[in-house]
Amino acid sequence: MVGAGGLGSPCLLSLAAAGVGEITICDDDVVELSNLQRQTLYTVDQCGKSKAQLAAKRLQALSPGLKINLVDRFNEDNAKQLVESHDLIIDGCDNFATRFLIADAAWSAGAPEVYGSVLYYEGQVSVFVPGKGPNLRDLYACPPPKEKVPKSAVLGATAAIVGAMMATEAIKIITGIGKPLIGVLARYNAIDNSLRHFRFA
Repeated sequence: MVGAGGLGSPCLLSLAAAGVGEITICDDDVVELSNLQRQTLYTVDQCGKSKAQLAAKRLQALSPGLKINLVDRFNEDNAKQLVESHDLIIDGCDNFATRFLIADAAWSAGAPEVYGSVLYYEGQVSVFVPGKGPNLRDLYACPPPKEKVPKSAVLGATAAIVGAMMATEAIKIITGIGKPLIGVLARYNAIDNSLRHFRFA
């Protein structure tokens, strides 16, 4: 799981509660007061502390048998090793550079990836599986220029819904049940509570 913030919080809680046996959390950030409206793993008294370490403690309290590995940051130096040593990659990061690094590394290694993002009142989720469908670059050819990236204001409830959707896709891949969102972008809009599916190739 890359990112233990707005998307990572609900996703990690759902995966731990579902009985996933081992999770690696990549996040070098600390808790800030402004995070708490959407990052439900954390509390006010934990501000200034490591998100990854706090997340690990909370998840193991929920699922004592869960093995958790902590990695400070998913970057160019460790991307190949991380994707090759895991069954599934979940992208809950908050920046385009890391998002494309995750997608490219997972695709090259043949690793399935659950992708999710959220902004304002909207979020989207898809699944990329090499050899079975398209990938992130079929949706977005390259990261946008930094000056064109909007500020990341997010309705907390939207992040919770999208994070839960990501966990659902991960569980489907792990267990082999259902039909993952391969070649499908699921877009959620909190304003009218709509969920729309868009096919892409």
